[in-house]
Amino acid sequence: MKLKNYQHIYKNQYFYLYLLGLVILIFLLIFRLGNLVGGMSQSEIIASKTSYGWHGIYNSVIYLPLKVLRSIDFKLFKDHGQTLTRLPNIVFGFLSVISFSYIVYIWHGKRTSLLSTFLFLTAAWTMHVSRLASYDIMFFWGIVSLLLTQVILSEYSQSRLASLFSYFIWGLLLTIPGFIYLLLIFFILEKDLIKDSWDEVKSIWVRVLSIVLLILWLPLLIKSLAHLSNLKYYLGFPNKLPSLTHYLKDFVGVFVHLFIRGPEYPYIWLGKSPILDFFVLILSILGIFFYFKHFNSNRAKLLFYLFIAGYILISFAGAVPLSLLVPLMYIFSATGMAYLLYIWFKVFPKNPLARKLAISLISIAVIFSCIYNLRAYFVAWKLDPTTRATFNQHLK
Repeated sequence: MKLKNYQHIYKNQYFYLYLLGLVILIFLLIFRLGNLVGGMSQSEIIASKTSYGWHGIYNSVIYLPLKVLRSIDFKLFKDHGQTLTRLPNIVFGFLSVISFSYIVYIWHGKRTSLLSTFLFLTAAWTMHVSRLASYDIMFFWGIVSLLLTQVILSEYSQSRLASLFSYFIWGLLLTIPGFIYLLLIFFILEKDLIKDSWDEVKSIWVRVLSIVLLILWLPLLIKSLAHLSNLKYYLGFPNKLPSLTHYLKDFVGVFVHLFIRGPEYPYIWLGKSPILDFFVLILSILGIFFYFKHFNSNRAKLLFYLFIAGYILISFAGAVPLSLLVPLMYIFSATGMAYLLYIWFKVFPKNPLARKLAISLISIAVIFSCIYNLRAYFVAWKLDPTTRATFNQHLK
């Protein structure tokens, strides 16, 4: 029986398309990782020389997941260059895309998952945060992983592994600045789901181990937050709180950066080009509209409250960057795509030609969006003089 199930998978066209997507993802993450822009930015130089290993983590457990990978990387390769300095980030970029694909698959099915995953994995922002030695990837990976735990607990509530995995991820997310608020929102909104999964797992040792995994890093985290500056940073605030006028200006700026034009951060973005291309922007607005219509659902509330909390945190211009919201926008766009196809199929329920036309048009739009974003990152950003001036340093 199992053999027949596997044969069914191999005969499914989606299996090969997903496999193609996986190959493309790996290629894009490693292609010219070390020499695309010639040198390194000042922040990457600092990252490569920061103290890691147990000593570094003991002194500051903030950004623990990335620090652990960097510790392993830098200990194994003493003379790490540009490629190895950026290598830990591509691991979390890879995990972010895989997790995103699974979330959309559970929520909207194979077709929408496949098409939206191609949009997400080729997004210029995904390439930037996944291929640079910055902490942005922690927020990018963190928000996707938080949603993944919701899906995992919903789908496998009786699984011991699902419980251990979720508590382990939550424990890691506690070490990322600003995520204490997002976890609090998550626990409040999903309290019934968490309680049900807890009740389903009868094993005492699994329950004990789950709690241990959740609080394992709390002693080191508390130690790291003993200094007021570290505490402010962890809570998402700058050292000096902005005035109301300045905060409102940054609050509007987040909206502008998300929906109109991107931020002028040459280390991670190209000029003022929009973060979302026109196609993804329209789909995301449609997805937001869909969830607004169904606001009473737990998923809609979770996504909106996480988005609002992230938006407020980013507006403080502290530790939390725009990378927190970008995956949520692509989640909205995936929902927008599913909603658009649903409307079309509802109008033409039995017309195979109309159905194929809709899928073909969406697929063509996805291809153009992918090409646009890849050119923006691998060509335009690379050749921009400001980018060259930013990445003009080398390890000594």
